[in-house]
Amino acid sequence: MSLQRRLLWILGLSFSLLWLLAAFWLQRDLEQRLQDTLDQRLAASARMVGGLVMQLPEDAWQVPGGATLSVPADISVACQVRDGSGGIFLQTHSALPDLLAGGGVGFHDRDIGGEPWRVYTREFNGLFISTADRLTERHALQREILFAAALPFVIALLGSLLALWLGIRRGLRPLARLRDALSQRDPASPEAVDIGPVPDELAPVLTTLDRLLRDTGDLLHREQRFTSDAAHELRTPLTAIKTHLQVARRTDPARADASLAQAEAAVARLQRTLEHLLMLARLDSHEDWPTGTRIGLDVLLQQIRDALPPTERLHLPRTLPARAPHLPSELAAVALRNLLDNALRHTRGAVTVQVTETQDDELLIEVCDEGERLSDTDISQLTRRFWRHPSSDGSGLGLAITEAIARRAGGRLELAPGQAGGLRATLCLPAYPARAGRNDRST
Repeated sequence: MSLQRRLLWILGLSFSLLWLLAAFWLQRDLEQRLQDTLDQRLAASARMVGGLVMQLPEDAWQVPGGATLSVPADISVACQVRDGSGGIFLQTHSALPDLLAGGGVGFHDRDIGGEPWRVYTREFNGLFISTADRLTERHALQREILFAAALPFVIALLGSLLALWLGIRRGLRPLARLRDALSQRDPASPEAVDIGPVPDELAPVLTTLDRLLRDTGDLLHREQRFTSDAAHELRTPLTAIKTHLQVARRTDPARADASLAQAEAAVARLQRTLEHLLMLARLDSHEDWPTGTRIGLDVLLQQIRDALPPTERLHLPRTLPARAPHLPSELAAVALRNLLDNALRHTRGAVTVQVTETQDDELLIEVCDEGERLSDTDISQLTRRFWRHPSSDGSGLGLAITEAIARRAGGRLELAPGQAGGLRATLCLPAYPARAGRNDRST
């Protein structure tokens, strides 16, 4: 069942139940008040007749049956005056001499001639005056009044249901527009869902939906990008491995060893490329940082130097800050190792590392090499994925990964020409407070 029908059923039944309860209460109250009013009319008629009788001479009613009022038989009101012994002095409906006899003083119901009557009797100086009316007339009057009172209720109820239906349709119109917009939306569209003015209650839903669609689009884009990058970068190593294996199978053992060595190098390059691709995929997916220990920058750089091939060209500062970068040590190590490896690969000269601390709790790691001077166009392309300088044999992902790590950590990577040629790469990373860094290092 649709939301519109469900709301209409729930609210419609609630409205109808409330209206019916109000109508039932009003009907009961109206019946009681109508009975009270008609009873008061009977009592007033008896008092009026009693007042008239009291004005007559005393000998006017000494002879029973001496005076009888004559009224048409279809009149629904009857009256009778009698003494204590039951003798009738005055009455209507002369054809029914015992019409109102008996019953006592006050209100009571009687069945006379097969019809129900409402009778009121009162005593005046030894005389009993009774007035009565037909209950069928009362019931007819009651039905007419109830019909006149119920008709506005019915009209108001139907009008309320109609207004409720129109209000629900109008209130749910933004949902209908949202449904139409989503059904006509291109799945690959990056634009936000626009359905015009929306109520305040729907605005957070629309905002969340836009964010979800945007995140879904980014996820699809990352998957497509990862698939495209993997297909692009893995094709060459796989082809090289296949070629070297074929050559090793068809040549003599001496050349086969060389082909197998080249195939092994291709496998290593393939493994390195896969690791870089997976690292970029994790960084692009905005996953939470992996847990790890904090390591001071001095220890971190020393560990990276020990992991690199032995070389005298890498020059680290004599004193390094013990403060730890504000990111997992594993990712900090990847970012720094990529910088140092890139510098060592593209120069035969010295690679100098300088580290400074800023007042904003940042660490500036500057890596300068003495390689070939690069143009501004080449420098702007260095962090583009899979871009490689013609003289490079790398995967084209190292600096892209370093920039992604710095960006996720709230830092930055700046590339500029070096003063003595080559490249000057400045990695800016946020740092833990100095005391926390020293404590972490001491453990």
